[in-house]
Amino acid sequence: MSRNLQPSKSPPQINLRVCARKRNMHGSRRSSVDTCSTEASSKHGSTEKGGKARHSMPALSSTSLASQLSYSEGNREHPAQETRRLLTTGTDHATDYSFVSLDPPITQAVLSEIDIPRLENDLVLRHHLNFDPKIELRVNAQGPQGEDRRERELEYWQAMATEISSWLAHCQSIAACPSSRPSSILLPGLEASSFHLGTIPRLPRLFGAVRDILKHSLPSEEWPAIDAGLDVNFLMQQLEHGICDFTALGDWLGNFLRRLCSPTRDRLLHTMTSAIRLGVENAETDSIIRGLSAIFEILQGMNLDATNRSIRHMRLTWVEDIIVFEQNDFLRRIADGWDVIGARIWFENLQEADEESGSGLWILVKALTDAVLFFHKHFSPTLILDYTRLRTLQFDFQTLVYQAACRRTLIETLRSLGWTGEILAKSYAHLFLRVAVLISDQEMQYDYWQRRGPVALEIVRTAYAICSNSELPTSKDLDFAEDCLSHCCDPKRPVFGDLRKSLAMALKDKVDDEVCAIDDLTPVQLMRRLTPQKPGFAVQSETEGLVHIAKRISHIAELHWRIWGPILYEQPLQVGD
Repeated sequence: MSRNLQPSKSPPQINLRVCARKRNMHGSRRSSVDTCSTEASSKHGSTEKGGKARHSMPALSSTSLASQLSYSEGNREHPAQETRRLLTTGTDHATDYSFVSLDPPITQAVLSEIDIPRLENDLVLRHHLNFDPKIELRVNAQGPQGEDRRERELEYWQAMATEISSWLAHCQSIAACPSSRPSSILLPGLEASSFHLGTIPRLPRLFGAVRDILKHSLPSEEWPAIDAGLDVNFLMQQLEHGICDFTALGDWLGNFLRRLCSPTRDRLLHTMTSAIRLGVENAETDSIIRGLSAIFEILQGMNLDATNRSIRHMRLTWVEDIIVFEQNDFLRRIADGWDVIGARIWFENLQEADEESGSGLWILVKALTDAVLFFHKHFSPTLILDYTRLRTLQFDFQTLVYQAACRRTLIETLRSLGWTGEILAKSYAHLFLRVAVLISDQEMQYDYWQRRGPVALEIVRTAYAICSNSELPTSKDLDFAEDCLSHCCDPKRPVFGDLRKSLAMALKDKVDDEVCAIDDLTPVQLMRRLTPQKPGFAVQSETEGLVHIAKRISHIAELHWRIWGPILYEQPLQVGD
């Protein structure tokens, strides 16, 4: 494991050249004044006149292989499935692939990005662990990076298909005419040179990549067997002479991996060996390619599994040390030129606008709460690691407002049906769950509320179930529910404002309670206090949703203050240029 940063207990001081002002850091609590906000750190990229260039914070994205952090791998095609789908459309073996990488998409250099010594110093991962202890690394299959990765993989395997097709033709020609076998062989130590149209073959690099990944992943006791089974020069000599047994090689590799992999990979191992065997027997290039791509999927999965196990083992240590770790990392970035003057000005503006809070922590708590309630889009550059988290909380609160609108609509619909009894909590929970599934299935966001018909239908169904009415919803009841929902969800209507205001007041009270409750907790205790995050309407009540949001706001604020208070917000200021 790589060396740890060794921070001092008292982080180094930094002097910020901004206007100074006396401030009381203890005292009364809240203010109703709206907070000030600044542009994100990317906006602070200009060069100060007469001073050295200042620039935005260096990129904080996680490793290219595993920059997507989540509970599970979600719905995505496996690389082997993607390769199968794309290659079966027809591989043009006459295409020029000289511009395509000679190395396979997964190499030991790529997998080294998720080695624990490197992840130990990954600022993004270690910060996220404080809020999601069950976090796992997975392949980034989303967005532009995922699309680019899939394109590069497709190009590589299409180029490899061209080489495999040439090798198959070469072997078939030797089998048909044994006298055509080359009279010379590659000498040990010499590079496995190309023999087809002067091109440099990718196959030896593929063999070498598999060998290197296995040797890096397994103990040294296994290395002799790996070197013997994946002797690149020897394999290339066999191929040149048309005597390489690809089927035996695939079977050996499958058996070797089977005793090392989790049983969950047995099916993929069987797919890999079967595809290679079928491809060799029937001279089907695409089948061999599917088998080869499956090898790298298995190796990548093995490394991700090992890394995720190590993260689960190390997470408590990493979380407990997060304050000094992030302070040292940020101070290094500041020394390298990251401009945090905008963040200091942002906090100064909050202090000037706040006449009651006094304490720096409470000023920050109020700022983050208002940012969630009033949908601020710009935050202090020091909140760069929490930007997505805060934006998610904004949508969670917005969802609670619409959830309250559904509750109000259900009450009014029941009244129109003549119901005067009590509405059980489980009826509300059932409705909220149905609406959550409805929105999730149709992949709609908040503009869905401009088309409220399906939601109104779920409300009427719930109302009928409460009234023990087994008939189909009538158009009259549907129209009533849709009109009522439209009225409650219209931001211009007083009822919408009342629902939002009531929830906002309740959220502020719960945030206050949470901040008081976590004041003396350690980072690990803070992490354990968080409730599992639930998506939007999946909460059973507005109260549950408010508690969830309050816990996360207080956690973000407490951790942020402990990190940035001593090194930035509470630093002595120098007046002048």
